[in-house]
Amino acid sequence: MQVKAGELSFNVVETGAGEPALLFLHYWGGSARTWNVVTSELSADFRCIAYDQRGWGHSDIPQEGYSIRDLALDAKRIAEALHLRHYVLAVVVRMLKTDHMTKLVERHTMKIE
Repeated sequence: MQVKAGELSFNVVETGAGEPALLFLHYWGGSARTWNVVTSELSADFRCIAYDQRGWGHSDIPQEGYSIRDLALDAKRIAEALHLRHYVLAVVVRMLKTDHMTKLVERHTMKIE
């Protein structure tokens, strides 16, 4: 499904239900499909959400806006667009471009009860 978050549209794959939701961020050059094996296993117990980051897969491809801050804001905006109250970030650490997850956690405290 396509989700409008900020000024961009993102390809989002969602399976399962419940809280906390698991929000999956792929490595630089990956896509939501990066997580298919993991989400197929976890979706019986969790709401699993994976998305194509800007510039990849079926998400919008803007000419600019690829800073770590931009990518962190994308994750935050997608969580807001999907009305996630409690969520956990999951990241494939393959390249250094996963720093946006760190920025999101630094700026937006997420409490899981």
